[in-house]
Amino acid sequence: VLADEPAADTYFILAANCELSAFGERVDCLPIGVGADKSVERLDVSQFEPAHSFSFRHKGRRPLSSRQATLVVSIDELIHEYGLPCPNYIKIDVPALTGAIIEGGARTLQRPQVRELHIEASEESTGGRRLVERLTQAGFAIAARHVHGETTDLTFVRTA
Repeated sequence: VLADEPAADTYFILAANCELSAFGERVDCLPIGVGADKSVERLDVSQFEPAHSFSFRHKGRRPLSSRQATLVVSIDELIHEYGLPCPNYIKIDVPALTGAIIEGGARTLQRPQVRELHIEASEESTGGRRLVERLTQAGFAIAARHVHGETTDLTFVRTA
């Protein structure tokens, strides 16, 4: 299992939980973000409010001193440049960046080893329809839906 977490305080909690659990030896935690390609981005996040949502898009909620720089790489770069194994299952829990993450994993998503993908999206929105279309073109189909509010948890499985 590879778990990435760009927010420093949340990364610490993730790594500590893996260390304390029986999963510690089977989970590699990386203090990075995943996106379309390599970049250094800034998170609007506070070290004093752990587990609160963060954003790569500054919303003016906090002073600029609470912004954290983080390295962002793509799924394809993690696999092809850093030699990580191709995943069988991918869970993306960054609704505003799901499209960029899928874009950065285009080559990987073509590989038959990727059997299942889980995302949160609004199928009614233009962006959500675009995500479903992109994943369908990559050989996936929706296998399960769990609606909550205006978004839906979508599970895709490989069909081709």
